[in-house]
Amino acid sequence: MNEQIRGYPAYYKTTSVNKICHLFLILMLFYLTKINLFTESSCT
Repeated sequence: MNEQIRGYPAYYKTTSVNKICHLFLILMLFYLTKINLFTESSCT
């Protein structure tokens, strides 16, 4: 696991566009889960 995390910076240096897309997907998933939690709490 640590080796994989250590290898990320070098991997992302070659694919900066992939990094942006990856961060965007993480943000989208984060917002979707926040919206889902908010709607669930408001519905109950």
